Amino acid sequence: MEVPPGELELWAVIRGEDRGVGLVFLAPSRPAAALRECFENVTAAERALGRVPELDQIALVSSHHELGELEGPRADYLEPVLRRYTDLRSRWLR
Repeated sequence: MEVPPGELELWAVIRGEDRGVGLVFLAPSRPAAALRECFENVTAAERALGRVPELDQIALVSSHHELGELEGPRADYLEPVLRRYTDLRSRWLR
């Protein structure tokens, strides 16, 4: 799913445990079904080319509390970023 650069908002600069630096952007909301369909199409295209997709699963969560329910590896910065976003979103909705 492509999003024009002008629709992205730089939201955070993060540093992982490995001291790598990353940028987190906010993108416009999209329906969950559309995101899942896009993900499936991209991974299917990678497999059709004989490649193993770098990401082979997608999980849509609404708060950091749901991370404990997920299996498999995850980025070390995911929980703090999601916690910050959840806290910010709750203030927006007040």
